[in-house]
Amino acid sequence: MKHLVDQLLGTRVELPRPSGSTVVVEGKRITDLRQVKVPDDPEEQARLRSEVRRAKAKARYERRKHDPDYQAMRRAYDERTREQRQAWKREYDQRTKERQRQQKTEWARRDYLANPEKYKAARRAHYEKNRAAILAGLQAKRDAAKGTTS
Repeated sequence: MKHLVDQLLGTRVELPRPSGSTVVVEGKRITDLRQVKVPDDPEEQARLRSEVRRAKAKARYERRKHDPDYQAMRRAYDERTREQRQAWKREYDQRTKERQRQQKTEWARRDYLANPEKYKAARRAHYEKNRAAILAGLQAKRDAAKGTTS
């Protein structure tokens, strides 16, 4: 009833109380990892517990996504740490510049080898579109070369 009154008055609507940390995995409602017991198969138990952790994290993410207080806190944190993150990114990019360049080159080579006709068609289209400018640039180069050799 309180929610209806709040909605009618236009006051802030509270989020429904979160379901705690109850998740459903393989048809079982689980509130605690200790409920997941598979005594004869430790690998299966580890897999199920991992699945429960993943489901809880997903539920927490969904709750927080709609929580205005949490979102405001995230925005404030992002603004506070923007400079620091940018500095880390610059430093990381500087440190890994060569590796990133090699990786991009490998990706481009792989993409080209997978479908060379696509790239040839794009090159032809670019040439046709800019033919006059390309030819004018080449002529200017030739004229400059003649001027320096004479």
